[in-house]
Amino acid sequence: MTADAFTILRVEDMLLLHVSVINLERDGSRLVRENADEPAVLLFGLPPQHVAAPSRRRPR
Repeated sequence: MTADAFTILRVEDMLLLHVSVINLERDGSRLVRENADEPAVLLFGLPPQHVAAPSRRRPR
């Protein structure tokens, strides 16, 4: 069974990633291949941002 999709939020800059997996399953805190003969894939999706979202520049 392929692991469920999950979301990652980086609070410092509110980066939100949606992660889907293909041919991977959870083994404790790790993701391992279900079928060693097939490729494993991680798909990262970024949600749309509001056009008026403020940008943040890092100090140099």
